[in-house]
Amino acid sequence: MACWLYVARRYWLPVAVPLGGAFVMTCTCLLSWRIVVERTERRRLHMAFGRVVSPSIFNLLVQKPLSSFRGARRNVTMYFADVRGFTRFMEDQHRQVLTRVRERNLSGAAAEFCWTSKPAKHSRLSISISP
Repeated sequence: MACWLYVARRYWLPVAVPLGGAFVMTCTCLLSWRIVVERTERRRLHMAFGRVVSPSIFNLLVQKPLSSFRGARRNVTMYFADVRGFTRFMEDQHRQVLTRVRERNLSGAAAEFCWTSKPAKHSRLSISISP
């Protein structure tokens, strides 16, 4: 446009001013976009991991690049430990909830609430650790 103005009207418009303005606006827009995207990504990660892991682990997750969250196949060794009496405890809890649902003739949302709600201070599980 600066060249056309000079050739057609003999009006000199410095080329550096519009180019400098365009450069500044481009940098400003890119910086703003990056801030918005990073804030959205942090919020998404917080929704996924914020309540599950400790704040220090969450901060480590946020600092990692998004590409590091892809799955990987690895050979691992798993250790499984069973808590003595836990299976019986859970079966008793299941039986109690089932009995409660049948006795009160609950269905739909009320029955679902009984299944998903936390047990309200029922019998305590005694855990014994053996070597």
